[in-house]
Amino acid sequence: MSLIHLSYNRYWVYLIDNNGCSGRDTVDITALVPTSEEVCYVEFDTLTWKNNVNWTINLPSNADSVRIYKEVSLNVWNLIGTVSQTDSNFIDVASNPQAQSYSYKIAVVDTCGNESVKSSPYTTITLLSTYDIGTDTYGFTWSAYGGLTVSDYYLYGLTSGGTATLIGTVPGNLYMYNYVNPLPVYVKYYVAFETPDCNAKTNILVKSNWVQSVVTGIDNNVIVDFNIFPNPANDKIEISTKKSEFEIQILNLIGQVLIKEKNKKTIDIHALPAGSYFVKVGTGVTEYQQKIIIY
Repeated sequence: MSLIHLSYNRYWVYLIDNNGCSGRDTVDITALVPTSEEVCYVEFDTLTWKNNVNWTINLPSNADSVRIYKEVSLNVWNLIGTVSQTDSNFIDVASNPQAQSYSYKIAVVDTCGNESVKSSPYTTITLLSTYDIGTDTYGFTWSAYGGLTVSDYYLYGLTSGGTATLIGTVPGNLYMYNYVNPLPVYVKYYVAFETPDCNAKTNILVKSNWVQSVVTGIDNNVIVDFNIFPNPANDKIEISTKKSEFEIQILNLIGQVLIKEKNKKTIDIHALPAGSYFVKVGTGVTEYQQKIIIY
């Protein structure tokens, strides 16, 4: 018997029996491909600060595992992980959501090792912020979420105690929000939107990365034990406090840390250009922040 491959799934069979009689026929061989599944959502995981890819728990009965792919360059998708069919999420430990957006796909593998067609791509939100000291306004911009239709984006402020408060809402085709006179109680901000139902859950808020506040104050009930002077300053500032253990940070208006010291009450600032800055002083329990001008 001879078996000749004619095309993708078609073969030609030629058979000769013991009496020298022969015959031939074509055979179509079809491989069953597993049913593909879509990603539910991809969001910022607040525990690991990495991206968390989520999909349905209702996989086909013959599903063996799920493969997760990430786009590493335009239309180039690398396999970054494989998990059991009993799992419904995957944390991409190599991601850096604070710095960039990422796109993901999944594929289902059955018990015979066949892989389904990959899902549609799902792309994360990257939130950025700037602060204008002259108008006391926070400007937030973010990238569009990919893979789901977003009706509205919500901007939240997060307190040091973990309480999230809705600050503003914009339509899903807008990617910016100006927060005038920001409350100093918020230490972080994030953008979120509501997903459709997934895994019997409703009203899931898919979150962007967190951005740190540069105008964080302290609770009004906390007694401030720090004083920063002079202000304006030129070559140095002094930290007046009875605390022995504390950390000082001097930040620019976009939140970059320019100077960082521990337990020093005199800080050399002569190398900083003239302009406005924030000085943060913290003990790990409480934090005090003050705007200063360097001339």
